[in-house]
Amino acid sequence: MDKEGSQKLSELSQVFTGLDFPQNQALILSFLIVEGRGKVTFKRMINELALSKASASLALRALEEKKLLYNQKQEGSRERKIILHLYGIVDYLMQRMQVLQGMRVLFEQAALWHQEDAQYAQEFSDVADLYAKLDQAVMAIAAEFSGGIANEKE
Repeated sequence: MDKEGSQKLSELSQVFTGLDFPQNQALILSFLIVEGRGKVTFKRMINELALSKASASLALRALEEKKLLYNQKQEGSRERKIILHLYGIVDYLMQRMQVLQGMRVLFEQAALWHQEDAQYAQEFSDVADLYAKLDQAVMAIAAEFSGGIANEKE
């Protein structure tokens, strides 16, 4: 991989680790994005990323379980291409965003628990309102993209 590709890989990997993906999963997702659709095999991936077969297999299995990638058979070969499921990433992140609803409820309850301190209770209410607005924005975006998630070809 050239210097520019390595830089892109590093930047993308940091984004995915910031989203709580383990390092190897972040590297694999980033590599698939940088390299493009249908260009990555298991052998090439472990060579380019300097991963062991075992750690790469574990990371791939976890990403497949999250529906973030899939394998595609190559005609006339036993080797498979590893394909990134772009809308799978969106869907996975949207599912993770459901925590916003839980946080809103938690902060609303905390506001009730702390009614004796009006200012403190108000802070909890304000944060609950923020979570409600974030949840509303995320759900609007999710509804807009729901057709793309369901219709992406595998």
